[in-house]
Formats: sequence, structure tokens, C-alpha cells
Amino acid sequence: MLTNIKKETLRVVATCAFTGLFLLVCSGAVNAEFTDQQDLPDMRKFTTSWRTSAGDLPDREGLEVDPFLFHGAFKVKETFDTNIYLSNEDEESDMITLLNPSVGVEIPVCDHKLTAEYSLGAYFFARHDEDHIDHLIRGLAEINLTDFKITVSDIYRRFTHRSGSEDTNRIRQQHNSLRAGISAEFDQLDFDVGYTFEIDDYLRDLSIFQTLNYKDKDRYSNIIDAKLAYRFLPKTSILFENYLGFVNYQSKLSSDSWYTENLIGLRGELDKDFTVDVKGGFRYQNYKKSRLTVDDDFASFVARGDIDYAITDNDIISLGLERSIYESAYKNMNYYNVNFVSLNYNHRFRKKITGTLFGAYQYNRYPSETTEGSKTGERYDHLFGGGGSLRYDMRKWVSFEGRYEYQQRDSRFPVFDFKDHLLSLRGTVGF
Repeated sequence: MLTNIKKETLRVVATCAFTGLFLLVCSGAVNAEFTDQQDLPDMRKFTTSWRTSAGDLPDREGLEVDPFLFHGAFKVKETFDTNIYLSNEDEESDMITLLNPSVGVEIPVCDHKLTAEYSLGAYFFARHDEDHIDHLIRGLAEINLTDFKITVSDIYRRFTHRSGSEDTNRIRQQHNSLRAGISAEFDQLDFDVGYTFEIDDYLRDLSIFQTLNYKDKDRYSNIIDAKLAYRFLPKTSILFENYLGFVNYQSKLSSDSWYTENLIGLRGELDKDFTVDVKGGFRYQNYKKSRLTVDDDFASFVARGDIDYAITDNDIISLGLERSIYESAYKNMNYYNVNFVSLNYNHRFRKKITGTLFGAYQYNRYPSETTEGSKTGERYDHLFGGGGSLRYDMRKWVSFEGRYEYQQRDSRFPVFDFKDHLLSLRGTVGF
């Protein structure tokens, strides 16, 4: 009873917040500017969570208190989800309230800069016991020397996984990515060399397969990257990238690996309306033998990138693509292959109103046979998504958005099939 009262109170608070934002804007009582919070797709494209960014309020300026520049934001979002557990039968719906405050600061030090940011995402379900709080902390240090720039960045996320690409479990986990790099830009040549250390940690030991559980998927990665760009046109460069990575699991039940990935691509403006950032190449990943996990190697073509075309000043079409592999948490699989393509159309009706239509298709493939029920075979999934949104940037420091999204998965194993409709209303205010 107390839990229901608390949830109803929070829902009233969210409703009042939306109303307050609208009345405050109409009265002109506030004249600050803002940052924001947005839904974050994780590495697997159909899995959403949240992030801090300037996307909701692109014209924010912040609050300057010399020498500091502060940013703050508060986002409220109400979502009706028709299938919160992504089930293929007995679907359960719910209203989900997101309260999302964030704060950040930029500190200039001579020619250098330090940046820190914290964001909290509190999710409240009206009828189900799935409430959780996510955290995001980001730090950045930029040291600008005469000819070179040294960059150190760290991103920490503690979150509940909104599954959808591999399985349907809501798993609490944390991720940290620390990168240090050195870069330089010359007349026609740019380079960036860096080292990244990543930690992925599951916070539940729920069983996956036989004696294998999520804690057996805890891992750390060491990655060395080198990127070279040669500018052969005024605004267009050819890219060369190389990655050397080592993935180590804390459990001997999972399969450690190392990989190398070599890419060539194109980045820049081919003309004033056509921009590209596309790269493709070859990846080889060697998996060590383990007592329980599949250890098939991966050797194949990989690619990723984006292409934008401005039809008019008010109309933009964007194409996104990716072909790669990700470490798997499905049964005893070691990885799964992802093939993804998306298409977005953005139209600005007026200076402050923008509409978006979007669609996506993703094909996942696993390297070895598994069994679900009475069916045995190599798992594959077809994922479809689409929808639209209408956004109103009422002021520099406040925006509203209504959004509809449809998601569907058709799997070789029907137990993983689902259809889901999400309808949301979002308001963000900040400086």
C-alpha cells in the first residue's frame, strides 16, 4: 500500500512538473539556458537506457561564473510501454516515469580544460516492481600543447539493462571506460593514438546456462587504437584505423580473446549538402578454449558509419550502418554478429518545431547451435523498429517532445519473439 502511494505521489509530481514547465515558459519567468538528458541506445542498437547530452537543448549556453562554466538540466518523461518484459505472450503494460537531473562544469586552465558531469535517471513503474536508479559520471581532461593535444576521458555507468537484443532479463550492471590519447592536426594530416581500459561488471548472478551465470561474464578489456586521416580535398579525408584488443574474463568458464581490426574509410563533406563518416575493413578475433563457452573464432568484414544528405535547408536524411560483433551473454555463446541499418528523416516545420520519422533493421547471428524447447539450431534474430517524434524547442532553455516507437523481434526460437509499442512525452529545462 505504501509503495503504491509513493508511486502515485511521484506520478503527481511528474504531472505537476510538466504543467509547471509549460506555465513557467509561457510567463517568461525564467531566463536561463540549459542542458539535457536523452535515451541512450547501448552498443546493441535495440537496447535503450539514458545519457546526458546537449541533444534536447542544443542552444544552451550555461551559467558562467568566471572562470567556471556550469550546466544543469532536469528532464521529465512519461512513457506508456505495452510490453515491459518483451514477452511473446501474456504481454504486460505499464506507465514509466523518468526523473532525470544532471549537472556539469567546465574548468579552463590556461589553454587546457577540465570537464566533469553527473546524471541520475530515476525510473518509476506504476504497476510493477521494476523501479531503479541509473547513474552516469563523465570526466574529461584536455591538455593543449604547441603541436599536440593530450586527452584523458572516463565514463562510468551503473544501470539496469533494458534488454531486447539478446534476452529479456533486466540485469543490473556497471561499465567503466577510461581512455588516454595523443592527437595532432596538421595541414593535410591528422593522427590520434590512444589506449583504452574497460570494465564490464554484472551485479547479479542469475543463471544463464548450466553452471554459467552472469557473474561469469564479468570482464575487462585493453585496447590500443591508432587513427590516421589524410585530407585530399578541402573538407574530405581518407581514414586509416587499427585496433588491437584483449578481452579477459574473470571466470575460467568464459572464453578470453584477442582481436585486430583494420579499417579504411572516408570522412567529410563531399559537397555542402552531403556529409559522410564511413569506414570498413576486416576483423579477426581469436577465442581461447574454455570449459563451457563456445570458442569459435571470428574472421570477417566489418563496417560502421553515417551518411547525411540535406535535401533542403529544412529536410535531412540520415543513413546509419554497422556490421560488427559483440560479446554475448546468451547461454554459452562467446559472441554474436550484428548487422544494422537505420534511416532517419528530419523536417523542420518552423524554426522551433521539428518532426522526425525513423526506421531500423538489425540481424543478429550466433556462431554455434543451442536448444530452446524442442528446437535446436544456430540462433538468429531479425529486429525491426520504427516510429516518429515531434519536438518543440519553445525557448533555448526548454523543449518538449512527443514520440512513438515500435519494436519487433522475430527469432529462430519463438520464445524470443516480441512486439512492443512505446508512447512517450518528454520535457526538459535547463541552463
